[in-house]
Amino acid sequence: MINREKLLNCGFEFDGKNFVRRQEILNQMTLTIIIDAGGSVTSKIFDSDGEPYTLHLVESANGKFVGNVRAEYERVMNELAAHCFDDEHFKSAQALRLVDYVREHFDDAPEFLWAKYPRGCW
Repeated sequence: MINREKLLNCGFEFDGKNFVRRQEILNQMTLTIIIDAGGSVTSKIFDSDGEPYTLHLVESANGKFVGNVRAEYERVMNELAAHCFDDEHFKSAQALRLVDYVREHFDDAPEFLWAKYPRGCW
């Protein structure tokens, strides 16, 4: 689930519709990440000439350069997932309302007791 405050703290800017972050990667490329209000994430990489770079998305593409781009892209996206979103333990609207109610009225949160499901699975 997107967290507006965390996104802004992670360098995103809100353009009135989407959260957008542009950052240089590998000293020559620009990674643009766009997150809409629903939490859908879109990313694009542009080379130093401003041309889109997509080879990192092709599984069969190999070589040192594409490997470095792919590794950096994955590092940034994993960091984004870990630091800019809240975990969503429950999927149904009813369960989410119940958790919010408990948090609001009892100042408590779910506890996940089973090692097999440390972050929930519902």
